[in-house]
Amino acid sequence: MKSFLRSINPFSLLARRMSPLGRLAVGLVSLTVCLLLMLDFTLGLFPDRVAQAKPLRQAVAQGLGAQVALVLPSESKTLVSDVITQAQLRTPELRSVAIRTLASQSAGAGNMPPWLEIGDHAKYWEAPANDRSTINSIRVPIMAGAQQWGVVELGFEPVTPKTLFGWLKEPVILGILSMGTLGGLAFYLYLRRALQFLDPTNAVPERVRAAFDTLSEGLMVIDTKGLVVLVNEAMRNLLPANQKHLNGRGAASIPWLTESLGADPALYPWSRAMRENRVITLEAFVAGADSKGQKRHLVLKANPIVDNREQTRGCILTFDDVTQLQQVNEKLKATLKALETSKAEVQNKAVELQRLASRDPLTGCLNRRSFFEALDVMRKAAGDKQQNLTFVMCDVDHFKSFNDRFGHAVGDQVLQIMAKLLQEGCRESDLLVRMGGEEFCIAFRGMSLVQARERAERIRQSIETRACVMLGNPQAQRITASFGVATLPVATVEPKQLLELADQALYASKRGGRNRVTTWPFAQEQEEEFDAMPV
Repeated sequence: MKSFLRSINPFSLLARRMSPLGRLAVGLVSLTVCLLLMLDFTLGLFPDRVAQAKPLRQAVAQGLGAQVALVLPSESKTLVSDVITQAQLRTPELRSVAIRTLASQSAGAGNMPPWLEIGDHAKYWEAPANDRSTINSIRVPIMAGAQQWGVVELGFEPVTPKTLFGWLKEPVILGILSMGTLGGLAFYLYLRRALQFLDPTNAVPERVRAAFDTLSEGLMVIDTKGLVVLVNEAMRNLLPANQKHLNGRGAASIPWLTESLGADPALYPWSRAMRENRVITLEAFVAGADSKGQKRHLVLKANPIVDNREQTRGCILTFDDVTQLQQVNEKLKATLKALETSKAEVQNKAVELQRLASRDPLTGCLNRRSFFEALDVMRKAAGDKQQNLTFVMCDVDHFKSFNDRFGHAVGDQVLQIMAKLLQEGCRESDLLVRMGGEEFCIAFRGMSLVQARERAERIRQSIETRACVMLGNPQAQRITASFGVATLPVATVEPKQLLELADQALYASKRGGRNRVTTWPFAQEQEEEFDAMPV
């Protein structure tokens, strides 16, 4: 509520529109007027018009009453009127006179007209309370011998004004208004002249300010009290339009400068520089918006000014505008980030292409070309450690029947399930390849024939028990696979030879009834059994 009243107060609005010098002059005039009024209240500097007028009016009333009493025996109204007219000429403030007989007075002034009336008596006469006269309405008795014949009522011009215009014509009011107008003008001119000598900019010679204006860096000089003494042209160009006149202002009261420095003036760079007597630098200082509304990125340096006696006399603030450099750096960072993103995308694409080039698109297993490339690395690692190299050949039993009965889509699902279960049985260092059709091969390093057979058997059981469930087709037949395992020392083996041996073992599993694991070399009885079986 108070803020609202201040906002609509005309004096408050006027004060906000006035310059600081004008407000100062108004304040001095107001103080002078208040002092005069206080002196008048205590010492009576201005005359009291009521006190002056009271004895004069009483004397006029008594004199007029005596003159009327002298001429009343003739009871000539003309003669009495002449006496009253002469009295009005001598006393212009006497506006009306009425004479009432004792009989009309006792009957009531409101019931009987006066014996004689001069002037607009109804306008100027106000019947006093308790028949006691006032400064404007005076009643004087008229004696006829020893008895009262009547009264004279005198109506005077009011001593105090009744209207605003009347008050404005009062000498005291005219004096105050004159003092306010002429005194305000005098104070304004005097202060304007005095402040020219007190202006902190006069502490710096004009030639020095001109030299500072040639600098490309913004520069501000402040004294030990934090007041701005000098601002060069480059600094004024950094400031918004409504803050270019900073001379004489406190640096801590400049929003453009302090909005990024926090609320504690003791931590401001110039305060620290003068207190610690060293240069304070802010590399990433963000100032307020300039005249174009753009935030400025600056390097602020506060350098204390020290005299010959090592006494701090002020501080020089320099502002190096690095806004464009900051913008270029931000664009460069954005470009580098975009390049890194593009590089990562290219690498991902390369990895994806490498995967597509080295993997079977249906099952995700290695294709033949990438398998033999990886096999060379595996052979070298096995040879260094004198380890065995083991191949496990795998073939889906009766795979053609899946395609014939359920279509190639179901056949593809069977191959994908086989690849998944085979991969679960492999180590991270093992190689799984789709040799073609429904035939797969696993390459182990550093595994004995017994270990390889056990591993193949576990995979076979997993396929037998889980593959049909994973397919999710209740009409499908049981899914099984046959395995052939061959192991040889790396020093004596060639990949194609080992593949052929593992393939022979796989062929033996199929001849032996499928859904089994056969190792190479075969036992003698196995070979005879296989030879007796029809192909």
